[in-house]
Amino acid sequence: VEYISEPLRHSLTDNNAYVRKTGVMGILKLYHLKPEMVKESNLVDLVYNMIQDPDGSVVSNCMVVLNEIMLEEGGMAINQAIIHHLLGRINDFNEWGLCQVLDLVGRYTASDDQEVFNIMNMLDPVLRTSNSGVVLATIKVFIQLTRHMAHLHAQLYERLKAPILTLLASGTPELAYCLLKHTELLIHRCPGIFDEDYKQFYTKFSEPLHVKYLKIDLMA
Repeated sequence: VEYISEPLRHSLTDNNAYVRKTGVMGILKLYHLKPEMVKESNLVDLVYNMIQDPDGSVVSNCMVVLNEIMLEEGGMAINQAIIHHLLGRINDFNEWGLCQVLDLVGRYTASDDQEVFNIMNMLDPVLRTSNSGVVLATIKVFIQLTRHMAHLHAQLYERLKAPILTLLASGTPELAYCLLKHTELLIHRCPGIFDEDYKQFYTKFSEPLHVKYLKIDLMA
């Protein structure tokens, strides 16, 4: 194990992004083998510095590694600078990386209402992606950010309605059930929000029973 540390350090500064992202995951492997060695060294600080790496896949791996190493402290430490840096590079991440970023944003507490609006504006294009996991993670962030802004809830839920219905029309039964449960939450918080879209909840012959029952409950 003692001989692993130095090659890992060199890999973090390699010109090739693949080598860098593999080196970051190597630090996590070293942590599992000898956690005190990683925590007593400056490897964690090096991984934090690599949040600024120009390659999105490297940054994604950094977030995963930091969240696992710092699990006992509640995960990777975040602040306004880190969150806005990641949001400013939202187009650099693949769908898996986006979920990592959204998880961090969901844990972040904005300083004021204006920052909440700025974050939601930056994330608004993400709601139009075709990946259901990313869309649902974004919806979770929006609801989390505005949990103390009751005067905005009706307007917010109206904005979240379209991506849910779009995914619901083209998803599998498993995805449909998950989306319907999200719909149930929105209806509970804002009754009548889906009244004009009742046709979207008509049952289909080929749907599993649990999806049909949930649709009927929502229309009732």
